[in-house]
Amino acid sequence: MAVEAGCPAPTAALLGHPRLELCGMDVRPALRFSLRPPVMMLRLLCRYEDQLGAPVYYEQNTEDITCTDSSGNVLKISHVCSESEKSQRPFHGDPVRICMRSPAPDSSAEWVRLRGSLLCAFGEETAELDPVTFFLEKEEARVRVPLPDSSGKEVTLSLKKYPEAWGLKVEGDMDFHFSSFLVRDEEGMVLPEYAWRQGSSFFPGSGQESGKSRFWETGYLVPEKIRSLKVTVSYWNKVALRQVPLDLRIGAGGMMAP
Repeated sequence: MAVEAGCPAPTAALLGHPRLELCGMDVRPALRFSLRPPVMMLRLLCRYEDQLGAPVYYEQNTEDITCTDSSGNVLKISHVCSESEKSQRPFHGDPVRICMRSPAPDSSAEWVRLRGSLLCAFGEETAELDPVTFFLEKEEARVRVPLPDSSGKEVTLSLKKYPEAWGLKVEGDMDFHFSSFLVRDEEGMVLPEYAWRQGSSFFPGSGQESGKSRFWETGYLVPEKIRSLKVTVSYWNKVALRQVPLDLRIGAGGMMAP
């Protein structure tokens, strides 16, 4: 697929030989009894030749990309984000999944055209939070752990007992990029993971509890004789942006030449 710049690029280094693939385009009708208009959801996959760091979540300025349909309508993009294709932890060289949301094109439109520059974020270095010890006489515990930098930000680390396992969860702002847990028992033995999930939350309102956050949770099978767990959280503390020039058309049959 030919990819060429359609708008002035943001100040970020180019990604080496990016190849964009269309994963899906959904036009969702307006919800009944709702004022929300029909929307279009686009999902792209970006593969590249550079063996950079791990792709991490990034919300992009929507003004970096323009979208028009074949009827001449300008579709104002309302959201652009990118993250690793993997649902679990990203690694070096993983493809990047890119999602965009805009108003739906005209019903008579044959294609939509995207121009501008996509941005992908890659974690380059990791750091560790201070270790936290959880004592298992309580079935649920939470502690706030400060980031070891000058930002003043914190993450919330919690441990909860479920019927089948203990769930370890870390939650932080949208710019916190989790890498891994290291969990040891009181004898220093590393516990293997049992299950894994990640997600995001939105808290309406005002104050410190408002806004969006992201969380990662891992399950561990803990023998009954174990009385405490020492947990160390590793996260990506240095993130670099890479630019993908964009000029493509998408029709009902998939991507078309610019």
